[in-house]
Amino acid sequence: FASDPTRGVFVLAFLGVVIGGSLLLYGLRAPALRVPASFGWRSREAFVLANNGLLAVITAVILLGTLYPLVADVMGWGKISVGPPYFNSFFVPLTLALALLMGIGALLQWKDSAPAPMARAAGLGALVAVPAAGLLPWLWGSWQWGAALALAAAAWIAALTVRDLWRKSAFAPSRWQGLQRLRGGYWGMVCAHLGIAVAIAGAGVASSYSVQQDVRMEPGDTQVVAGYEFRFDGVTEQNGPNYHAQIGAFDVRRDGHPVAHLEPEKRRYQGGQVMTEAGIDAGLGRDLYVVLGEPLDDTAWAVRLHVKPLVRWLWLGGALIAIGAVIAVGDRRYRRPVPVRAAVSANVVGH
Repeated sequence: FASDPTRGVFVLAFLGVVIGGSLLLYGLRAPALRVPASFGWRSREAFVLANNGLLAVITAVILLGTLYPLVADVMGWGKISVGPPYFNSFFVPLTLALALLMGIGALLQWKDSAPAPMARAAGLGALVAVPAAGLLPWLWGSWQWGAALALAAAAWIAALTVRDLWRKSAFAPSRWQGLQRLRGGYWGMVCAHLGIAVAIAGAGVASSYSVQQDVRMEPGDTQVVAGYEFRFDGVTEQNGPNYHAQIGAFDVRRDGHPVAHLEPEKRRYQGGQVMTEAGIDAGLGRDLYVVLGEPLDDTAWAVRLHVKPLVRWLWLGGALIAIGAVIAVGDRRYRRPVPVRAAVSANVVGH
């Protein structure tokens, strides 16, 4: 889908290496996975398998929504676009199911677990998730279903992950020693699960409480968006290496206190291409965006203003997931030079 053929070749090569390498490793190791194994539906294996199935369904939904418009265009079925309603209708229930299974699954034993621990875990998760869904959305001024469900799912995952960490660290003379004894693979799981919780919270709050306004502004005009006051001070012009830029100046205040100075740009390159550079003030709690549109007359401009709460949590969650993967890969247990068949047998017996 890249407009630049050079980038397209790079993306295609990257996908070929990642997907082809994964399939190659699976094909080479498949004959070694013939040891019979069984597990109950209340086991960690069952919940991991169910979550993998949900992730496969989510991947298929994304692939279908991405490729179907192209296939429809090639087959002559007309031009269509797939937007947020399609993805939201699938992602919301699938993500909630993923969070539910992820929270409980980490607390279960391999092979099978008694129902009592599952019930206690569910009670603890609900004790944290329900208040989070009922109270936290009011921090942004109103109660929204999307934000409430996302915050409940995030609180569910975080509470049960921390509860499992607390339980596993208790088998030592002191809590600190118990934490030190935990393996890298387990710490990687904890980090990744917390990253998913952070990403879910960020996605839910950002999608529910983001505010966008398209306005006409002249120098000296102010516009209030979600409690932030944007003042337009005018446009200056500047020449770059291979472009001519018109740079807007915006001062942002909240409750009378300065927050940021943003300078969005509209660049016209020598080849005739026009590019827009948004002015962004990033923060852990919210991002502010100002986009300079087209001039409406000698002094007035079309301006787009955005306030997006917790949108950086998506990146933070992704970073935590990546860090968790690196920590898990670094676990020494996964680097021992053990024969393949012996390792598979030991793994099945140990679990």
